[in-house]
Amino acid sequence: MNKDNETDQDLVNWLQDAEQIPEEGETTDEFIKRTNWTLEEENYWRKIDGMPALKDEQEYRNLLNNKQKKMNANKEFYTAQELADKLRVNVMTIYRYIKAGKVKAYKIGKEFRIDEKEYNKFLNKTKTK
Repeated sequence: MNKDNETDQDLVNWLQDAEQIPEEGETTDEFIKRTNWTLEEENYWRKIDGMPALKDEQEYRNLLNNKQKKMNANKEFYTAQELADKLRVNVMTIYRYIKAGKVKAYKIGKEFRIDEKEYNKFLNKTKTK
C-alpha cells in the first residue's frame, strides 16, 4: 500500500482482521451488542482452534467476563484510544504510528495494547531538543 494513497478506511480495514474481545470497561452485554458475536460464531472459531465448544450463553458470558477481567487486571498497558486521549490526537494517528513501527504494540483480537514502557520510549524519541 502506497503511503501517499493511504486513507483512514485503509487503516480501519487493516485493523479488522482478527477476532474481537471486550474493550476495557465494556460490559459483556455492550460487547455482544457492538460485535453481534454469537455463541455459534464463538463455537465455530473454538472448533477451528481445537478448543471445546461452549455449552450455553451463560458459559459464553462467563468467558467474556473472564477475558475482560484479565484485560483490566494489568494497568501497565494503554489502548490506542487511551493513548490518543492522553496525547490529544486522533486515534487514527496512534494506529498510523503503530503501523509505521513508531509505537510498538500488542495486538489482542482486533484491539491494540501499548505497553507503558513503549509509550515512554516513544515520548523520549519524539522529544525535541
